[in-house]
Amino acid sequence: MKKKDIVHIIEQLKVNPVFQMSLGSKELFHSNFLAWIFDNRNLKDYALAILNQLPGLLEEVIDISKPPEREKLNIDLTLDIQSKSGIKKIIIENKVKSLPQKDQLLKYSEKTNTANHYILLSLSEPAFEKLALDRKLTLKNSENIGITWHFLSYSDLSKILEIALVKVNDGFEKQLLEYYISFIKYLDKIAQECNLNEDDLFDFHDNDLVAELGKIRIKDLYLKKKYESLSVLIYKKLKSAGFNVMDLGQKINWKEECDQAVFVTSDFTNSMGLSDVKFQVASKLSLGIQIQGEQYRMVVRDMNSDIAEKIKEDLEKEFWFQFKEQKETVDIFPKDKEKFNKYNKHFYYRYVKLGKDKKVSELVDCVVKDIVLIKSSVDKVKLILEKHNLLNEAYSI
Repeated sequence: MKKKDIVHIIEQLKVNPVFQMSLGSKELFHSNFLAWIFDNRNLKDYALAILNQLPGLLEEVIDISKPPEREKLNIDLTLDIQSKSGIKKIIIENKVKSLPQKDQLLKYSEKTNTANHYILLSLSEPAFEKLALDRKLTLKNSENIGITWHFLSYSDLSKILEIALVKVNDGFEKQLLEYYISFIKYLDKIAQECNLNEDDLFDFHDNDLVAELGKIRIKDLYLKKKYESLSVLIYKKLKSAGFNVMDLGQKINWKEECDQAVFVTSDFTNSMGLSDVKFQVASKLSLGIQIQGEQYRMVVRDMNSDIAEKIKEDLEKEFWFQFKEQKETVDIFPKDKEKFNKYNKHFYYRYVKLGKDKKVSELVDCVVKDIVLIKSSVDKVKLILEKHNLLNEAYSI
C-alpha cells in the first residue's frame, strides 16, 4: 500500500467517532457492538438481514429468541435464532489482534452442542489449517465428531452490514452504523498490510508507518500482526524441514515428556512485537530464538529451577550464544562482564541487532539453521547437564 493511501486511512480514522470509541477496548469492542445490534429492538429488521447473510445458514432466520450472550463459557458472542424448524444457537468467535487458535476453537466446540452454527469472525485467516474453497474449517473434537467453523472476514462483515442498511430507518443509528462499517473497512486494509512475504525487508519494527499508526493508537495492532506473520513463515519453514512442530501458538507444556518438540508463538510485549521459537531439549529445559523489535536473541530457559542459570556459560563455550549464522561481523550484547541478559533466573539470553537491511527470507532461514543447530547439539546439552548433576532433574516430569 502506498504511503498516501495509509495517510488517507489514518486521517479518516481520526475523525471517525466509532473508531475513537473502540480504542478503550480493542478486542471486546466489536463483539459488544454486534451484540448491541442484535439486542436493539429498533434494529430488528437490520439484525435479521445480517443473520440471513451469514455463511452456512441453510434456513431463513425469522427471529432472535432471546438477548445475545457475551462471554458465556468464554465465547465472544452467542445468539439464539428462530427458523421454521426451531431454535438454534449461533456461536461467534471473534479475533481482531491475534490469529485463530486450533485448540481454542476445539475447546469452545467441546463446551457447546455440536448442532450449533459456528462462525469464526477474524481479521486474519487461520494459519494452522488452510480454509476450504467454501471458506469452511472442519475440526474433529475429542469424540471424533467434525465441527464446522464458517470463516467470516471483517471485509465480508462490512459488506453484509452495508447491504442490510436498507432496513435501517433511524437517521442517528444509520449514521452510527455507517461509521462502524467505514471503520472496519479501514481496519481490514491495515490488517492486509500486516501480511509478510519472504522478499519483504525486515524493517517494520521501526518504519514511517509504525510512527503514523502510533498517532492513532493502533501501532500495537500493526506490530502484533506483523510479528504474527513472521511467526507463521517460521512455522511453515520448520514444518517443511521435518521438525516436530506443535500447532502454531501452542505453548510449551513442561509437565509432558520431551519429544524434541518445537513451539512457535507470537506476542506483543514492552510495546514491541515478538516472535518466539522454543526447542524443548528436555522436559524442563528449552533453547530457542526470540525476535523482538530489532533484537535477534538466543535463549535458554527452564521450568522454575536453576538449570538455565547453571549451564548458560557452558552452552556458550560449546555451541550456543555464538551467532555463527549471522553473515557479517556483529556485536553481541550485552558487552559487559555479566554477559547475559535475563528476565528472571529461569530465562537468559544474548542478542545481536538486526537493523533494517535483511530480507524476511534471510531471517527465517537464520532461525531454521539455529534450530537445526540445537537439534544436532542435544547430546552436548546432555553432557553439560550431566557435568552439573542436572540430567535427571531436567528430564523428570
